[in-house]
Amino acid sequence: MNAGKCSVCGYVDQGDEVPHKCPHCGAEKENFQLLGEDPSAKIEPSSGTNEIHINLLGLLD
Repeated sequence: MNAGKCSVCGYVDQGDEVPHKCPHCGAEKENFQLLGEDPSAKIEPSSGTNEIHINLLGLLD
């Protein structure tokens, strides 16, 4: 997996290719930087813990 990061808003896309437009801010494809294999490998495990944190915060409300 090669993740791409939007240089405008910081959104990270985990797809095989960067999107034509950033789904978060609408920036063009040219604003995405490929992160490479090492940073991309770190994103996948953190996405699971992010979901856990969001669920916990929802329970606290």
